[in-house]
Amino acid sequence: MPFQKRSLFLAIFVTLLVAGLYFWKGAIAPLLYPVAMSLGMAILFGGSLLFPPSLIEQFARIFEPNLGPSGVAYARKVTLVWVIFALMNGMISLMTVLYGDLALWALYNGLISYLLIGSLMLGEYGFRQYCKRRSS
Repeated sequence: MPFQKRSLFLAIFVTLLVAGLYFWKGAIAPLLYPVAMSLGMAILFGGSLLFPPSLIEQFARIFEPNLGPSGVAYARKVTLVWVIFALMNGMISLMTVLYGDLALWALYNGLISYLLIGSLMLGEYGFRQYCKRRSS
C-alpha cells in the first residue's frame, strides 16, 4: 500500500479515535491524543513490516533508488525499532494521563517525547553513517 494511503488511514484512525474518546470521556480526550498518535504510528510502521516495503525502505529509496538487499534488511530492522519506540512512547504517554498530573503530562508529551524522537533519529543516522564507512 502506498505511503499516501497509509497516511490517510492513520489520519482517519486517529481522528475517529480522538472523536470517540471525546464523546466517551470528554475532558480526557485531548490528553490521549499523543497516545493515539503513538499507537497510530506503531500501526503504520508495523503494517509496513507485514506488507512490504517497510516505511523506512520507502524513505531510503527516495535518496538511494537502487537499495541493495542489505539496505532492505537494515531498513526493516530500523522500522521494527520505530514500532517498538512508538509502542513504548504510547505506553508512557498513557501513564502520564492516568497519573493525573497535567504538569507531568505536559513535560513528557510536550518535551521529553520529542527529545527522545530526535535522539532516536540522530542516533540511527549516526549508526548508519558508521556502518556505511565500515563497509566501504
